[in-house]
Amino acid sequence: MENLSAMVSAFGFNLSLVTANIVLPVGISFYTFQTLGYTLDVYKRRIEPERNWISFFGFVSFFPQLVAGPIEKAKSLIPQFNQGRVFDYQSGKEGLEMVLWGLFMKVVISGTCAVEADYAYEEYMTLSSPQLVLGQFFFMIQLYCDFAGYSLVAIGVAKLFGFHLSANFDYPYFSRSMQEFWTRWHITLNRWFGDYVFTPMIKKYGETPFRVWLVYLFTFFLIGLWHGPSWTYVIAFAGLAVYFIPRVFLNSKKRYSPVPKLGDLLDIFLLNLILFFHLIFFRSDSVSGALLFIKQMFSEGGWDWLATMPNEQFARLAFVVIFLLVEWMTRTIPHPFAGSRWPSAFRWPAYLLLFTWIANYMDKTQPYIYFQF
Repeated sequence: MENLSAMVSAFGFNLSLVTANIVLPVGISFYTFQTLGYTLDVYKRRIEPERNWISFFGFVSFFPQLVAGPIEKAKSLIPQFNQGRVFDYQSGKEGLEMVLWGLFMKVVISGTCAVEADYAYEEYMTLSSPQLVLGQFFFMIQLYCDFAGYSLVAIGVAKLFGFHLSANFDYPYFSRSMQEFWTRWHITLNRWFGDYVFTPMIKKYGETPFRVWLVYLFTFFLIGLWHGPSWTYVIAFAGLAVYFIPRVFLNSKKRYSPVPKLGDLLDIFLLNLILFFHLIFFRSDSVSGALLFIKQMFSEGGWDWLATMPNEQFARLAFVVIFLLVEWMTRTIPHPFAGSRWPSAFRWPAYLLLFTWIANYMDKTQPYIYFQF
């Protein structure tokens, strides 16, 4: 409505619009996706309609993933409500380990990064280039740990009840291309758009390179709008379609070795550099604010600040870097405790250390970022 008013004003007319501020239920987009996917699957005869009301509404409102996913398909989750289950010790143990590591990511790491990221975006007009670069780096880690941590908690809690939910993150910042990144970030959302938007449009309109790229553009545009009716989200996500051009027009599909080589490390760095700038639009309140942030980041001077970085800030940076190193060393498993053969003498002190950290940070933690979506 605001864009319509601005467009009409450009032609010399004054359009007075009345809009309503609608309060939406928490998590509405996630269970809307699940029920819409169910409806489409039934319509396309991929699944049979569910006759058991308890199983169906359990699928719609399953509390661990109700407010933020993972977004589950009916064919994978509804049958789990229709089968009996007994408590399994190993599954419960794995679930608690996922909850513990997920809370550590969400409460401790994301909370630590939020302090620096919020400061950078609140005071960006007065801060130097390195301070803004560091602030944006902290925001990238905050966003990832906030969402990936929450997803791990949801998956872990579901395991305690004998349910198996889909993985939602797979170390996305270690991806080597934009295509790989979108198979590892918010996996269930991207799978949903792939199954119900991208693939049907490709089948309908053909697979010529230009049309495929337009469908990529449209899909990312919708993902941006899903985050909110703001041009910042549209730019942050629709702009990512540009990086699919080599794949679509040049048919460029790299094959990566399991062990990263020097070239792979360069690809990882370049990908994160791209995300670094796109996520400035994601975090900013307006397009003009994002552009000012970037402009200030490239202002001259201020690099001597690195030599006088406050000890508290340096400690937060070192803490986050150590966390990233742990993630890198365990990138082939879902989380550091997964499939662990660590002796009890090592595991239990690690459990207690993480639990203590979480307890100390609990009153400092920030609201979950994706609640607003």
